[in-house]
Amino acid sequence: MKADGKPVYYKRSRFYKKLFRKFKNNLIHAKSLIVIGYGGKDEGINDYLLNFFEYQNKSCYFIDPGINNNPQLMALADKMHAVKIEKSITDFDARLIK
Repeated sequence: MKADGKPVYYKRSRFYKKLFRKFKNNLIHAKSLIVIGYGGKDEGINDYLLNFFEYQNKSCYFIDPGINNNPQLMALADKMHAVKIEKSITDFDARLIK
């Protein structure tokens, strides 16, 4: 976690503590994960995705029109063995999710 960035603030604020507790619980119990329009630049969010979603055994999708031009998001998607869909949400067809 950064000493001077959002991740430390997440731990100090009661609002964020409660929000991340719910986020963690949702990730743990999710059957699959669909990430839409996330840039992949928030270390705190990335840590939660990697540590609390069981990506080794569950399906994961990253949907973003610029995913192939975003090295951080590509690296995260690759770590999570995610299906990468290079589309905007308006062009996205839910039938691509299996």
